[in-house]
Amino acid sequence: MEHVAQQGEKTMTDMEAFSEMCLASIKAGGLIKGFRQVTKSIISRRAKLIILSTAINQKDMTAVIEGLTTQYGVPVAKVGTHEDIAELVRICKKDETGKTIKKAKCAVASIEDFGESSEGKKQIFAQIGL
Repeated sequence: MEHVAQQGEKTMTDMEAFSEMCLASIKAGGLIKGFRQVTKSIISRRAKLIILSTAINQKDMTAVIEGLTTQYGVPVAKVGTHEDIAELVRICKKDETGKTIKKAKCAVASIEDFGESSEGKKQIFAQIGL
C-alpha cells in the first residue's frame, strides 16, 4: 500500500515510514528485538505493535507470534525480509556513507513505546486500521 500525498505534502514509502517510527521508538527505549523477548513483551502486555517478517520459514514461530497477538489484541505489521527488519531496528553496521558493512537478520520486533509522534507512525497506523 502506497501513501497518496495531498498537495504540498511529501510522499513517504512504507519502509521510510517504518524506519521513522522505529527510530523514534529506539530513542525512547521502547523497541524489543528477537523471538523470546517479543513473546515476553506480548505476554506482559507491554507490546503495542509487532513487526513480523513475511519470509519466516519456521511455521511454528509465526503460529506462536500470531496466536499471542490474537489472544492479547496486539496489532501485527508484516514487513519484507529478515534483513529489512534488521535495517529498521538498526542492528546492521554501516559506514559513514550509509553503506552496509555487516548485514544482520531479525525475524520479529516489538514496539513498547513509540516515543514522539511521527508521520511514519500515523501512516502505518492508517494502513493497519488503528
